[in-house]
Amino acid sequence: MPDTMFLTAHYTLKGRNDLEKLIKLLTEMHPDIDFNTETGLVKNHILNSFDIISIVMGIRDIYGVKIPGRCITPENFDSAESIFNMIKNGEKR
Repeated sequence: MPDTMFLTAHYTLKGRNDLEKLIKLLTEMHPDIDFNTETGLVKNHILNSFDIISIVMGIRDIYGVKIPGRCITPENFDSAESIFNMIKNGEKR
């Protein structure tokens, strides 16, 4: 399967509950940040490269989705919503 596609092994995103799972993952990393409203996670240096790799691994574990390396961009990780949309839409273009 080409690396441009997201691989969903056993999970289909269903909405708000799935976003809350992502926010829980993020909050475990940075409990002092309001991930419901923060829109500059990368731009404001809240997330570092280790955090992003941890998020990618968490997405794989929680949702069964593999994120291709070319999708790991600052824009895709600047907010919980952008991360969730990247997962949901397959790839932010």
